[in-house]
Amino acid sequence: MEEERYPSLPWQGWKIVKKLGRGGYGSVYQAQRNSAGVMEDAAIKVISFPKDKEDIEADFTDGYDIVSVRNKYKDMLHRYVDEYQIMLAFKGQTNIVSCDDFATKPHEDGIGWDVFIRMELLTPLTMLIKQYAGSIPEEKVIKVGMDICSALILCESKHIVHRDIKPENIMVSEFGDYKLGDFGIARTMYHTTQATIAGSDRYMAPEVITRKEYGKEVDIYSLGLVLYWMLNNRKRPFIDADYIPSNEENEQAQLRRVTGDPLPPPKYGSRKLQNIVLKACAYEPKDRFSSAREMYRALAALQTDGSMPVIPEPKPYEDPTPPGGKDELTGEWGSAGEDDHGGWDSVNEVTHDAGKTTTHRTEGKANTGAEPAVLEGAYPDEKELKAIRKSLNICTVVMGVCTLGIGLLWCIPIRKKILNRIDRREPVSNGLKIAATWVGMIPGLLLLVNEDI
Repeated sequence: MEEERYPSLPWQGWKIVKKLGRGGYGSVYQAQRNSAGVMEDAAIKVISFPKDKEDIEADFTDGYDIVSVRNKYKDMLHRYVDEYQIMLAFKGQTNIVSCDDFATKPHEDGIGWDVFIRMELLTPLTMLIKQYAGSIPEEKVIKVGMDICSALILCESKHIVHRDIKPENIMVSEFGDYKLGDFGIARTMYHTTQATIAGSDRYMAPEVITRKEYGKEVDIYSLGLVLYWMLNNRKRPFIDADYIPSNEENEQAQLRRVTGDPLPPPKYGSRKLQNIVLKACAYEPKDRFSSAREMYRALAALQTDGSMPVIPEPKPYEDPTPPGGKDELTGEWGSAGEDDHGGWDSVNEVTHDAGKTTTHRTEGKANTGAEPAVLEGAYPDEKELKAIRKSLNICTVVMGVCTLGIGLLWCIPIRKKILNRIDRREPVSNGLKIAATWVGMIPGLLLLVNEDI
């Protein structure tokens, strides 16, 4: 068998040493470089589109002309640039895969591009859980859920819907932190009203499959299915945890899930954890957790019995979008100079000469805040707000009654004393002036500022 030839990389010193996996349009490799005597590792995502000449011929067969074909792949390029920008905005965050560099290279025939994204090297969740023959420890399932919820809190703060949460897109670091990666089909919530199908159908929310309008709740659903999968011996709903299903049985299980059959509890996990998972996987979006923060708190509540270490709730900080990011409302690219954020270069309109590789450097300062940003999720949820409003109303009424009572008790004697002193042309004491301020604001203020009254 002929040995696979690895693509050459656009970054000096980096060399591919191993292929890690392959997707629809590209592959992921492990790369290394020697930096001052220390060996560094990285994951390199290489995307090539079109995949081959057959894709181009198919485009021409479908009636595209050469200009339309080029524009088609230019639009695809912008999609991957968008992915890079999203990951760059979250660079340095604990629960999102960190992107370090990005480069593009147009094909020599002028149709299509090669895209290179360099990221931190991590272990896929699918590989990690192979060590468990049956039940996966509950505390690990909870940790995965809370960490990915933290990532989704960040996404919600940026109005981003990931749309492709699945075990293959969840990674784990050497420190045991779970991270969400692959933002290739993520979109802003401003554009999710279009009923477009995106993501893996095995973990896709029903409203996406049925082409209904959808929002951030689809990510809650997909995460719930991932946790279900972990608790059900890596089997999806309606598949027995101890049974190897046929393709037809898998299809039937998928149909039941999409059409709204109530999901049975997964085989493993406590009743409380099962209920959280089933709520996340509710058929109707309104029946799911309203936000990633709400789901995070539900999972965190399972730690209160002291059986596992408590993970602190994500804290808010400033908007993580670096200067030069793409404006989600206008779609325009900004420019980020070295003085702005530690050496990030600008990412502008993507136009290249054939064969020329363009590298967009991101080696500058990362966002060192380890905890997810929260813009919207930082505020109390609706139940908390109602409780706060009720407490404030009660306090207001009590204080009002007390103030009114004091005023009524003081009103007559203070009025009499003040009038007597005025009649005798005697000065009014400061104590009476202050008391008069309680009785009547305007007369009191006049007494305080005018000694001749």
